[in-house]
Order: sequence, then C-alpha cells, then structure tokens
Amino acid sequence: KALRVTKGGILQNRYGVFDQGAWIDKLHFGSVAYAKQFPKKDGAKKEASKRGGQRKRMNGSRQDGFVYVLRPTSELWSLVLPHRTQILYVADISTVVMHLRLRPGMRVVESGTGSGSLTHALYRAVAPSGSVFTFEYHGVRADKAREEFVDHGIDLKSAAADSGKGGVWVEQRDIEQLGFPTDGELYPEGSVDAVFLDLPGPWKAIPSATKCLKVGGTLCSFSPCIEQVQKTLEAMNEENVFYRMRTMEILLRPYELRTEKFNLMTEPGELVAPRTFSAGKDPSRFVRQPSESRLMAIPSEDMRGHTGYLTFAQKVKFDK
Repeated sequence: KALRVTKGGILQNRYGVFDQGAWIDKLHFGSVAYAKQFPKKDGAKKEASKRGGQRKRMNGSRQDGFVYVLRPTSELWSLVLPHRTQILYVADISTVVMHLRLRPGMRVVESGTGSGSLTHALYRAVAPSGSVFTFEYHGVRADKAREEFVDHGIDLKSAAADSGKGGVWVEQRDIEQLGFPTDGELYPEGSVDAVFLDLPGPWKAIPSATKCLKVGGTLCSFSPCIEQVQKTLEAMNEENVFYRMRTMEILLRPYELRTEKFNLMTEPGELVAPRTFSAGKDPSRFVRQPSESRLMAIPSEDMRGHTGYLTFAQKVKFDK
C-alpha cells in the first residue's frame, strides 16, 4: 500500500511504528526504512529475557517491519492523492498518453482537472519543455489543484521565469458553456497537440476543441456512459475534420504469484497412508503421499470493472 510521507507523520500497524519525520532529508530514494518496535509489556519483557533478549535473525537481516522509500511518480501520486472527484487509474492513463502520442515539448489542453491524477501523467509525458493547460469548473477544486502543482514544482506560473521550462497552468472555467480559450493569450489558435475531455457533456466542447487543435493533433474524450460517446461522435462528424474515430474500454486483469502444494502420483501398487489410522491397521504397510510446492500465477480477485469509454480522433485537413 502506498503512503504519502509527511513531516511528523506516524504510521502504526502490526509490523511496528514508522516515524516518517526521521526519513526526510536523511534517506535516499530506494532506501529501506525499518519500523520501531512497540513498547513491550512486562510479560513480554520476561519472555524476551528468557530467549536472551534478542530477536531472531534470518540471513543476517532483522525480522522487523520495513517499507521502501520511493521516488514520487504520477502512478504513486494517483494512489495517495486527496480525492476531490473520481480519478483515472494506470490502465486508462497509460492508454490516453499512448494514443495521444505525447512527447517532450508538446502542448496539451485538458478539461476536467478534478483531483489532478491525469494532469500529472500528461505533464510527465511532455516535460520538461512542454505545457499542460487544464481547466476546472469548480473554483475550490481548481485552487486545490494549483496548490498541489506549486508544491510539486510543476506550476507554469512559477516556471515562467525559467526560460524554456514548461509546466501546468490551471484555471477555473466552464468549458461546456464558454469553450476553450481561443483568444491567443494562453496559446495561439490551432497550436495544441492534444486535447483531453472529461466532462458530463463533452460534445458541447467539440467545436472549441477543434479550433485549438493543430492539423494532426489528437482529441480524447472520457465518458462513463455510451450515450455520451454517441453524442460526442455525432459532434465530431459535424466538424468534418476528424479521422480514425474509435472508442475503447480498458479492463486491467492483474495476476498474483502464489506457492501451492500439490500431491504427486505414487508408484503402481503402493498404498497411500490415510490421514488417520483405524484400529487394526498397520502404519508400516503404507507410504506417505509425495508432494511438492510449485509457484503459480493466479488471476487476482481484486479487479477494477468498468470505468469509462475512451474515444479518440485525429484532426486532419481535407482538400476542398
């Protein structure tokens, strides 16, 4: 389970007590942080003294609980971020980034910032010189997202003084009613490489998204209902500039590794020993059932179901 490290943070579980404040500015990413032991009761102290007062060791390492201190990534941030809205997870995010064909230096426009899960992944794909302009309908959510971008060092306003460095620009705006900005203040019209829509009515934003996109740019719309997809495709058809319109649903099925014990076949004529012997039976006449342990790959029981439909289309220029 992922956990966000904070100053003064304490994590307690059955493995021990983890003092997060002791890791900051002291441990490198990839380090192992061991837990402190719970204070032992009087009975536990007496029992420990009988054993010599020392914990057992295996292969020279302690048996205490431990965690790995990892470098922050957009995937880890999606697991620990404050949920202000429903978010996209790694299966949908990776598909979006791949089909938008993002690379460093590109310009991306997003509507529906929400909790900022996808926004971090979009910027990582276009960093360090690319930019992501994200718009959120709700003012408080937009302010919270801006605070997180500043805290993570990816806010575009903060990076403006650094020539050639990109970032994330977040703004409160009702895209369904007002559309994307096309006045040239944030970006020139027809200069955006990719547009992502996560709106209740994405078909309403198709006209302004078309103006923002450059020729060859890609549009993606995320919708939980198929009726939204139908209306969005109809709006794309009316623009008469989109090519390769397609919709897909991503279902991720993880597998787990388990060690299972299997009984092996015995030689012909051998009598396998039962679990219990009844009166009158001689145990020496039987042989023990041979067995071996094998490593198995088993489908995980914890699988995410339907999240939404991803619709992609590429803007092209038709000859008149």
